[in-house]
Amino acid sequence: MDMDKIIEIDILLEKYKAKLADPSLSDSVKSGYKNMIENLKLFKKEFMEK
Repeated sequence: MDMDKIIEIDILLEKYKAKLADPSLSDSVKSGYKNMIENLKLFKKEFMEK
């Protein structure tokens, strides 16, 4: 398991979660970030199972 990749995924997850708190973003943009967060979580899970 490549820990650097896991760390990169965690950094992206935190970055995208922070974006959700931005009141200037539209609901559709926030929805996009939510989708990216869910996809990253799934990718991380699959990556860790290898």
